[in-house]
Amino acid sequence: SGPALKLLRERGVGVVLVGMGTIDAMEPKGQLHLGMKEKLLHTKDPRYSPAWIWGMSQMRGLTAATAEPAFFQPDKVVSTGGSKRGIATAAAGIHDNRFTGIVPVVAPPLGNPGTPAAIIGTEPSWINGVDAAFLNSVDPGVRKSLEDRRDRREDTRLTLSEVNQQRWKPAEVKELSQILWNASRITAYLDEVNRRGLEYFYCVGTNDSVTPALLQLGRKYPDFPVYIVPGGQHGGPRDAGFTRHVTDEPGVVQNFESFCLHHFFGLRGLPDTPQISAEMKDGYLVVRTLYEGSSPLKENLLSWSYDRHAPYCLPFEYDKWESTEMQAEDHNTYSARIPLPAKVLSIQFLSTHVDWENGIPFFVSSPLSERKVFP
Repeated sequence: SGPALKLLRERGVGVVLVGMGTIDAMEPKGQLHLGMKEKLLHTKDPRYSPAWIWGMSQMRGLTAATAEPAFFQPDKVVSTGGSKRGIATAAAGIHDNRFTGIVPVVAPPLGNPGTPAAIIGTEPSWINGVDAAFLNSVDPGVRKSLEDRRDRREDTRLTLSEVNQQRWKPAEVKELSQILWNASRITAYLDEVNRRGLEYFYCVGTNDSVTPALLQLGRKYPDFPVYIVPGGQHGGPRDAGFTRHVTDEPGVVQNFESFCLHHFFGLRGLPDTPQISAEMKDGYLVVRTLYEGSSPLKENLLSWSYDRHAPYCLPFEYDKWESTEMQAEDHNTYSARIPLPAKVLSIQFLSTHVDWENGIPFFVSSPLSERKVFP
């Protein structure tokens, strides 16, 4: 549906749809996730993890398609998807050189998705305290939706009791948290995928704990190709206040089509990453964005959030964002001011833009940035 169907009908692009549910629902239903956990428990091998299983599903979808050459003869292959399929897209693009382009949505280029700890019972205590207080403050229906989501996420995770029974060492527990999701973290393979010529563009949200390390991403990889949706959330339950799903954002939907028009047909290039800077002046944070692309940007917005909660805790997903239009200072510099209310300690901010080339729009953002505010 959507861009994929349009590309099929108007451009003759072959489409392979890969259905993917939670691992407990994947064949053999009710057994796959248990076998995965059992293997991981005894081998400590991160290949027995959702990142690999989802990724292999994407690879098998391509293998099945190529088995029907009368209908599917790939020269270039682009994969996309959100959440599980976003992680699958990243893993497939990293490890299977048949994929030549990827557009992961709400998948982490850096950091652990959803929780900093791979093993239940090893999460930082502050997260449990903050989440408990938050759940006690919301309506019972919202609390149930959030608890159900937590339970679904925990179905595929080992517990501290289980690994203790197998006499795991503390260092092994810590190491698993660091490497479990490496298969789908593209920043761990940038030299390799860039050398291979893989093209990639990520679409993520500021309020998504599945992509928790956006500040670190901007600091370490300021040119990383990404569109960050201000206030964008993961695909959580709408009755629990998840009203801005990144996967449904018009810019994210458009970006997949624009990426394909670039990758398959060369109808436009990929946008450069705008670079953002800020300075305190006259009671405001004055923010400037510099864009090195050849065409002036459109729909230039500066967005910010005051005193954000830390990633991974529930309130982080509900932080409020504000926006204002940026003004062009010259053909490639845009600026706007953020007011500095009393008692504000920090501001996170980014700019979003639309890059038009050959009549084709591409939504792009600066890196996410943060400025500490001192009295």
